[in-house]
Amino acid sequence: MFSGGLDSLIGVIDQLTKSEDRIVLVSHYDAVFKGMKSDQDKLNEILSKKYKHYHLLQTRVDISCSDQNGNDRENESSLQSRSFLFLCQAIFVANSTGNDIDVLIPENGTISLNHPLTPSRRSSCSTRTAHPYYLSKVAEFISILGLQHSIKNEYEMKTKGEMIEECKNRDLLLAAYKSSCSCAKRGHKVHWEIRTATHCGICMPCIYRRVALNKIGIDNENIGTDLFVSKKTLNKLPDIPAFLDYMKQPFSIEDIEKNLLVNGTLPLDKIREYANVVYRTRNEINKWIEAKGSDEIKKMLSL
Repeated sequence: MFSGGLDSLIGVIDQLTKSEDRIVLVSHYDAVFKGMKSDQDKLNEILSKKYKHYHLLQTRVDISCSDQNGNDRENESSLQSRSFLFLCQAIFVANSTGNDIDVLIPENGTISLNHPLTPSRRSSCSTRTAHPYYLSKVAEFISILGLQHSIKNEYEMKTKGEMIEECKNRDLLLAAYKSSCSCAKRGHKVHWEIRTATHCGICMPCIYRRVALNKIGIDNENIGTDLFVSKKTLNKLPDIPAFLDYMKQPFSIEDIEKNLLVNGTLPLDKIREYANVVYRTRNEINKWIEAKGSDEIKKMLSL
């Protein structure tokens, strides 16, 4: 599954580097999330110079404004079915290719688990695109349909920083990463101080991206708003108050385990490993803030 994001880029590079087997990059784009196709095309142009044993399959997916009878259709804006659609595309392609073809969904464990920043963001109030339980239920569903395909996230126990650090072709990653996009609010530029940037800089995916890039010393992209130097009041920026409150909490591994179990079903034999992913991510965030953070934020977090 190839969205055009940083994780999917790393996943593709790793897979193409370690195996000569041909793979299909399944992508989709629509009129709402503008720029996704452009991201995919730019990354494909870079990847195709190095690798020849893959095929990019892009599909445009949109909901029409009217039904088959010409009646106006009510706009559905939650996009809650988007990840299911994406997975179904990949499963369809895998099944068209042959039996027992794996569906690979490259997503760092931090985003997959999506530990809630606040109690109000628990459960279905947060994204569940690659949550282990969700993927297991999709796998169960397609098995009932008689489809024999494993759905694998090989990075479920990795932080985004670890994915970057361990990428199997660092040079290619460095040449390509700026053409990827991680921002969840790309089309909403109300709070952007630099409107020509490609990332807002203040949504959680943007923050996790910056933290990960900092791990290998390349957190230097132009971003819409830098929370460390922004002229705006921090509590007026979306997500930032919740993020800072989250980082103020002195969560132990046991605390994180409890929070993850409250947040969604997880296999108990893996709960310590999952909690460690979140714990390591928090350490990476603290190191990022120690290296680049403003005095205000460091004081707020006692760093």
